[in-house]
Amino acid sequence: MIVYSYPLLLAGLSGTLNDALDKVILRRMIGEEEGLAVVGKYGAGYKIGVLNGPIYTDVQICGRTILFERAKYADARKTYADVMSISLLLC
Repeated sequence: MIVYSYPLLLAGLSGTLNDALDKVILRRMIGEEEGLAVVGKYGAGYKIGVLNGPIYTDVQICGRTILFERAKYADARKTYADVMSISLLLC
């Protein structure tokens, strides 16, 4: 079990370090006083990006299915426009 899980542990640990250290490094690069405000804005943008990731993936997977299925119908352009509008609204 350890032989199997060791690479997964390393990958998970490196991802966690990356998520935690970017804010620390950013604050030190900019400076202590001003850096805190910048890190707050960066964190807010990061959270929005994390929420947008699964939505983008879902739209990409489902959108392709809809587009290929609807290609044979005459109103395919309207369906494509509707799918694009909904995906832009979600993202």
